[in-house]
Order: sequence, then structure tokens, then C-alpha cells
Amino acid sequence: MLTPYNWSFDPILAAIKFKGGNGAEYTVALKEAGDVYFSDYPAIKSLCYEVMFESSLPSCGYDCRVSITLADIVKYHLQKGKIIIFVCESRDEKQEARKKLFAKWFKTHGQGFEKHDFAIYDVERPYYLSLLLDADKHHNPQRIANLFRRAIEHYSGYKDT
Repeated sequence: MLTPYNWSFDPILAAIKFKGGNGAEYTVALKEAGDVYFSDYPAIKSLCYEVMFESSLPSCGYDCRVSITLADIVKYHLQKGKIIIFVCESRDEKQEARKKLFAKWFKTHGQGFEKHDFAIYDVERPYYLSLLLDADKHHNPQRIANLFRRAIEHYSGYKDT
């Protein structure tokens, strides 16, 4: 059975680092995002983080242990009660592929957690977001998802003006 790569927190970068078998170095950062999505709800706001993921190599081939490692990192934080938001980067127009890949990863590695998917559509392109949480760590996970949906709808309405 495949296992995650060893990962550790780098206090200088304030990010998690690990090295893949393909030679790439990976950085996973959790950026506080509560002010963006839950500014009126302090108890939720303090738990909300947007996950960002980078590789040191632009294209380094497929390494299935990378997805296992990312899932391990996300699970670690979800089990601590954090709410994770995954935004499919769209600058290179590959957001649809990222959305599909993330859905596949969640189906494979997300047992025990909830994933709520959202989309914002604008003139140029769609933006895909997912909200992840451990329902056992939150009193009312559906309320959190509904508040997130409201924030997304508000943002989407703002973009259209």
C-alpha cells in the first residue's frame, strides 16, 4: 500500500514542505481566509483557511504519492476542526481539469469528511471552489456550507456590477 511522503512545517515559509519521488519539491500553504468568506461570523472565521499548492517543477509527471500526501495534510488540519477552502486556479484556463482532479482525489481519500462544491461564473471564465470540513468537529456543518454559499453569491453579484 502506498504511503504519503514525509512532510513537515517550514516556519520560515509558514508552509508545509515535502519532496516527491519525481524530484520536485512541493509547498502546501494554508492562508487564513475567514475575513473573505465569514467576516460576520467570528467563530467560523477563525477556522477558515484556503489551501494553496505549488511544485518546484512546472511539469514533473504523475506521482500518485503526491495526492496521498496532499490528502494526508488536509485530513490532519480538518481533524483539528479547520475549514479548508480549495480554489481551482484559473489563470492558465485549467480550472475544469483541476476541479475534476480534486473531485477524484476527494472520492479516493475524503472518507469521513464533507465536501461542498460551488462555482462563480463571470464573463471570462468559471471559478470553482470547494469547502471541506469534518462534520464531527462542527455543530452545524450545513449552516457553514450555507453561509459559504451566501458569501460566494454575494461575491458573484459584486463581480457582475
